[in-house]
Amino acid sequence: MSILPLFDNSPRPATVPPVPEIVTRKKARDAAFAKVDQWTKEKYRNCIFEVGRERDEFGAWDVTAHYNSKFVKLDKTQVKALGGIYAEFLEKGIIEEAGHGKRPNGNLGPIYRLKRV
Repeated sequence: MSILPLFDNSPRPATVPPVPEIVTRKKARDAAFAKVDQWTKEKYRNCIFEVGRERDEFGAWDVTAHYNSKFVKLDKTQVKALGGIYAEFLEKGIIEEAGHGKRPNGNLGPIYRLKRV
């Protein structure tokens, strides 16, 4: 019968620092966004501009409802993946966050507005 020593003076394995949550969220968002076809992305971008011109402030659910009324209804996976467009538009300064409002499911979600140039 062999008994392993409690402390065998072997070097401890190097610890890997945790990946910041923002990095893992961005990677997940980018991976999901890559799965949506280019036609859908382009039409959804156009819908953001259309809704933004109609209203001063809007939520993603407003844009999705507008898209669904014009084209084939998006499934839940596509809707979540298209969130990458909002991140892209925020980074480029096309839209800005104006506050928070109630989504159709009752949860709070960001309200956007087109930036005026």
